[in-house]
This record gives sequence, structure tokens and C-alpha cells, in this order.
Amino acid sequence: MVGEYGTRQVGFDVGAHRGYWTLLYQKRVLPGGIIFSWEPAPKNYQILLVNLAKNKLSHVIPLRLAAWRESTLLSLSKASEEEIASFLSKVQVRENGHTLAVSVDSLVESLSLPRLDWIKIDIEGAEVEALKGAMKTLRRYKPTLWIAFHDTLEELKRVLAEADYEIRGEVHHAPTPHYQEVGYLWAVAKDSAP
Repeated sequence: MVGEYGTRQVGFDVGAHRGYWTLLYQKRVLPGGIIFSWEPAPKNYQILLVNLAKNKLSHVIPLRLAAWRESTLLSLSKASEEEIASFLSKVQVRENGHTLAVSVDSLVESLSLPRLDWIKIDIEGAEVEALKGAMKTLRRYKPTLWIAFHDTLEELKRVLAEADYEIRGEVHHAPTPHYQEVGYLWAVAKDSAP
């Protein structure tokens, strides 16, 4: 997927955490490209803002949003109280949630984006729900996908097949205390694959 990046590209870093992926790949979309970095956790979002400011990145737009199948309020609960907790959270839908979530489709539409070249998703088990909210975007723009999975691989494969995507690679990691099947995959739309 790294080779897929190029100038003037538009990308979504969904689950930006503290900006690692954004910082690593931001130069690859220049000149003229833009990255929208989604991070709902307040502490991580604040650190993301600091990291973007320190690096003087004007072509990255930070969004304090979660990705979901529809617009709603989510409740994010920590899986751990340790510093690593910034990587480990569980998503629960509750009426009294305090985290704003929107679908990829609704954000793309509201921004009137002319293109979306890639989406990176690393959102601790909510990746299937985020993809369900991106189906129109996947069919219209055919972005390259990089998705971390957390006990969701089989369901991800079903949703990707429904969107007419093919998986180009998978990497599996050792189980964690919170997830048995962990890793990432990258996928492309079947009609855009060479």
C-alpha cells in the first residue's frame, strides 16, 4: 500500500491515535494532498494536536471523531489503566455516550471530497462498523485500505467481499490480553487491481 501513495492524494487516518501514521506518511501526499486524522479519545487527540503543531503540518486536518456505521454518540471504555490504554479501548453504543461518531460516507459527502485515495483504520474492534458506514465511499472512490483487525477478521472479509474488494495481504500478531486474533490487512477494489 505504501507504494500507492502519491502527490495530491486525499487520505483518512481513522484511529490516528497520537499521529504516528499521519506523521510517517504525510510527506507522501505532497504536494497538494491532505490527510484527515480521526481520533476520538481526548488525551490522544490533544497529543495528536501537539504533534501536528510541532511538525508544522498544515495539510493534516485533525478531527475529534469516531468512525461508525451511522452518526451517533458512542461510549469508549478503557481496556487498561496503563499508558498502553491509549491503544486499548472498547467501543460500546450507549444513549448516554459522549463521543461523537459519524460514518465515513457522511463525512465524505459533507466535505464534498472529489476523491479519497486511501483509508487506514485502526480502531480496536470497531473496524467492521466503520466499514459498514463507508460502503458508498468504497464503491465510488475505490480507496486502498489498510485495516487493523481485533477479533474481526472473518466479518471484515465478508464486508470487504460485499464491497467488491480483494485482500492483498494479511499479517497476524500474537494474541493480546484483550484480543485473540490481531493483525492487519490491506485491500484494494477488485476492478482497480492490476
